[in-house]
Amino acid sequence: MSVEIAARLRKLSKAYKNGPESTFAELAASKGWTVTKRGWPDFLCFGPNNEIVAVEVKPSHDDSLKYDQIRCMDALQAHGVKCYTSDGKTLKPYDRQRLLQNRYRNRQKRLARLEQIGGRVE
Repeated sequence: MSVEIAARLRKLSKAYKNGPESTFAELAASKGWTVTKRGWPDFLCFGPNNEIVAVEVKPSHDDSLKYDQIRCMDALQAHGVKCYTSDGKTLKPYDRQRLLQNRYRNRQKRLARLEQIGGRVE
């Protein structure tokens, strides 16, 4: 077993408190799968005709998604699931580029605020 896989297995065993989940996660990781319970959209909606839609809800369409959320939405979309973001009132089609730009812009704003209050910026 490689050092990288062993490190992932140690990390997984700490992540899952449920014994069978931990055992499954370790087994899947040992077979080369990346296993996570993070990043899932807030809603999976099942429509008539077996349609599935994934929706991530944020207070504003300008709010950024976390890395795990972007990764999950990308994977779902690659498998034909229609993905959207919502502010609770309206839906917008998932747009990876827009969300990454928002993430960068929000990070820049946080760094500027830190500099204003004399925080340490690396």
